[in-house]
Amino acid sequence: MAHQPEGGGGGGGSGAVPEFTPAAEEEEVPPPPGEGGEEEIPPAAEVDCISLRPREERWIILRSLSLKSLLRMAMASKGWFDSVRIPGLFDAKHSIRSAHDVRREMDKLNRGGRGDRIIRFALDIEKVEVSPNDFAFFLDYAADGNAECIRVVVKALPGSPAFSLSFQRSSQRLVRLWLEGVRVTEARHPTLEVIRIQSTNLDDDGLREMIRWCPRLRCLDLRGCNGITRVDVTNASVHLMRLTVVECPLVTEINASTAPRLCSFRYSGCNLTSLALSAASSFWDLYICFTKCRIPLDFGNWLNALPNLSNLTVLTISNTALRMVSILHKDEENTVVAKLSYLQSLRELQLLMFGMKTDSLSGVYEFFRISRCSKLRKLFVQLPKGGHDSCVDAVKMLNDDPPEDGFENLEMVKITNFKWHCNEIDLVHFLFSNASFLRKLVLVTSQGEVGEADLKLLGNPPKNAMISVLGRRIGERAAVGMALGSDGNGDGWSREKRRRVEEQGYRTAAAIPAVRFSALPIDLRQRILRLLPIKDAIRTAALDQGWRDIWKSRWHPTSSRDIHLLPGDNPNEVLDSLERGPRLRLDRFSLVVESEKLRPTHLNHFLAYAAECRVEDLHVERRHGKHQFGSTLFFHFPLSSPCLVHLSLRGIGISNMYQVDRPLSALEVIHLHSVRICELTFRNLMAMCPRLRTLDLRWCNCKGLFRGAQALAPPAGENLRSITVVECQGEVRLDVVAMPSLRSFCYSGNYGESPFFLPKDAAPVDLYICCGDPIFRPFTLFPNYFDEGLPQDLSRLTVLTICSNALKVASTWLNNGATAHWTSLCNLHSLRELQLLMFGMDANNLADIYVFLKASYCPSLERVFVQLPAISAVPLENLLEDVGVEPPEDGLGNLRMVKVMNFNWRCFEVLLVSFLLRKARSLHKLLLVSPNVTLLNVPGVPEADLLVIKNAMDNGRLMLSGSAAAATKPFHSEVFIDF
Repeated sequence: MAHQPEGGGGGGGSGAVPEFTPAAEEEEVPPPPGEGGEEEIPPAAEVDCISLRPREERWIILRSLSLKSLLRMAMASKGWFDSVRIPGLFDAKHSIRSAHDVRREMDKLNRGGRGDRIIRFALDIEKVEVSPNDFAFFLDYAADGNAECIRVVVKALPGSPAFSLSFQRSSQRLVRLWLEGVRVTEARHPTLEVIRIQSTNLDDDGLREMIRWCPRLRCLDLRGCNGITRVDVTNASVHLMRLTVVECPLVTEINASTAPRLCSFRYSGCNLTSLALSAASSFWDLYICFTKCRIPLDFGNWLNALPNLSNLTVLTISNTALRMVSILHKDEENTVVAKLSYLQSLRELQLLMFGMKTDSLSGVYEFFRISRCSKLRKLFVQLPKGGHDSCVDAVKMLNDDPPEDGFENLEMVKITNFKWHCNEIDLVHFLFSNASFLRKLVLVTSQGEVGEADLKLLGNPPKNAMISVLGRRIGERAAVGMALGSDGNGDGWSREKRRRVEEQGYRTAAAIPAVRFSALPIDLRQRILRLLPIKDAIRTAALDQGWRDIWKSRWHPTSSRDIHLLPGDNPNEVLDSLERGPRLRLDRFSLVVESEKLRPTHLNHFLAYAAECRVEDLHVERRHGKHQFGSTLFFHFPLSSPCLVHLSLRGIGISNMYQVDRPLSALEVIHLHSVRICELTFRNLMAMCPRLRTLDLRWCNCKGLFRGAQALAPPAGENLRSITVVECQGEVRLDVVAMPSLRSFCYSGNYGESPFFLPKDAAPVDLYICCGDPIFRPFTLFPNYFDEGLPQDLSRLTVLTICSNALKVASTWLNNGATAHWTSLCNLHSLRELQLLMFGMDANNLADIYVFLKASYCPSLERVFVQLPAISAVPLENLLEDVGVEPPEDGLGNLRMVKVMNFNWRCFEVLLVSFLLRKARSLHKLLLVSPNVTLLNVPGVPEADLLVIKNAMDNGRLMLSGSAAAATKPFHSEVFIDF
């Protein structure tokens, strides 16, 4: 058996993989804004009446929420926080240690009644015989309560029957599952997001089926599964963010090559020979531990599979892996070690040392020399419990000298199982000599007495550094720190410490006066927000009523700078004023140019100033006419800020980029308006933005941009969630690349000249299609053009905006029975909102609406918005024309709200309104925005339809208004064509 290091007095030195935490501990409810006695509510919080609601009403609301919403609701106010924190309100925890416990817990559940809402269900069975029927009784109770988090731990006696969990009888809301010692059968659950399987004989087929039928899987944790030989998570790659494989002795291959969102990977074992990770992923947490000291033949595979580690913040690595890195680094022809050469974001490092000989110490120094961890703040070293100090190894010389820099920010070091051996003391000397700002050194040792002579062996510590020597007993002294990658249950430290802190906090809460956020001075709150990134500053609006709009004032006057050069303004004067001022951190920088005196050199100086201020939101605009492409001024990405998150360019060109200089690792949103950009520059731009989520192109020259398979090259193509293309020139082909994360697509333009093609595997949530000009392609080509441009599966679509031109194409084929070509539009079961952009409203248009509603069958439709033209082009002789299509009989049972814009009491407009009033049985409100707010007699409309409208006006279901209500807007409130 491989030698394993043991923790000795704190989680920081533990060599085990971090313990998986269930939802009860992983998503801790944040502390309330204030606790203590009653006090007068500040004026800013007087409008917040949430806490004044009766507790019973709050419970009814909370029982209808999901686990995530429940935890977020606790941040609304102190009253909601107290309601969420009531013990046992949403949790059901059962611990069975004897046969008497089985009967007692079952009687308790029978008395309480079944079917009550349960958020978290936990069942612990330890060394006691429980019949399979009794075990099934507990699981059925959790299923009846629709538990979202289930934790089942079974430590059975030898010879006891094996327990299994079947998903056929499980909760319909199950999100998190933790099984230990329990088999899994028929793992089919589409709502599961977090799975941990431990000490279970799960085989490859069972794992493959589990991943296949869990499409929302975000976290997969496998520990001690002796039947698995291959971990292939390609079927769960769309959402997978965390993957952990620990002590599965037969696992030789791990394949996560198509998981672009993977940010945490942890492996501990000894037989891994093949590792495949996505090059588009960006890790912030990496744990690599090879438990055997022998070096495999293909030991460079794991290092070659690692993606870009520039964003890595936490790293745990064993000395066996360090030895592999050292061997590869000596081979000058091998370049895979370069991935470890620039860990500029690393904040915490944990070394798992199975031995501390001179070769191991040399491997540590070699790693420090390669990685250049200039921002490293915490270092944890886990030494083996046993071993002795070898005289031969003590006099053995190091291969190379230790590094002399890279530890300027190191503040805390913790070494566990410190035995005062020669190489261990040398490591401390090295840290003392290089970490000049070291504040604390913690040594966890098993030695009984530590005297002055022992401390003198460590040498002279840096100025203001404190040395703490801890024993192995828990109660002797408190641990100083704990590594993020350490075992959460190591010797009971974390649970014991959390219990003591909570008890102490509850005892002293009444003595500490409550300090509400709203009571802080406005300037103090603004100073706090200026130190935060934009996203975190906006999130503070949920803390308290007084913080709701504070983040908006954060941009004025010091956190934002807006420069507007009017015609005749001299750019040199503005640049001189900027040069004289300090380079303070800016959230937003906006440059709007109307002056003809601005030259490219001036623009470069403005961009350099924004980069020096580490701008997160940058807007550059040149106004020189409507929809003209910038040709004289160019934006240079090498001059951009490294913290740039949001980029907006309008009327300005982008300089050609023939190679990728440095990645824009923080850039998430790009807006281009009236910009000319070539294909090569666009391709390089996408390669430079690994975190790009939103791409917005409006009135741009996009010819050739989306034609090649490498246009949206990974990682940008795999992380994009929203794409908007408005009135751009050129074909938009996105079907040649995989875009599993695409959730929003907006298109507006001339489809005949600039068609779009979406990936077949995309699963959009909202879709906007507006073809401003009629489509004149022959109808025989429509299935190959229009329908082929849509994804195969639109079952997750919740919001759809479609124009009358596109509706005509779809209804023509659906009415002719060509549903085989339009299967995507026949499966809109999740559609909640539909917006119709009607360029005309004649008999054919109304027939198109009927055919679409009849073929698509939207049983979940709740809101309908209809945009009618302001001026009708229907001749009077066509007002009596027959529609020719029977309206649908069902499918609008859940429709609650309808809003019709530009309603002018024309014949077919009235027929549409009467149809909605008759078929929408659950309709609460139908709003007509019309210049005429009185009921008119419309020629050609039957009296029965007018009577339906009159009755709806009398009972309040139908309302007429002369202007649009600002509170009732569609999801796609921005319409790119004038009506």
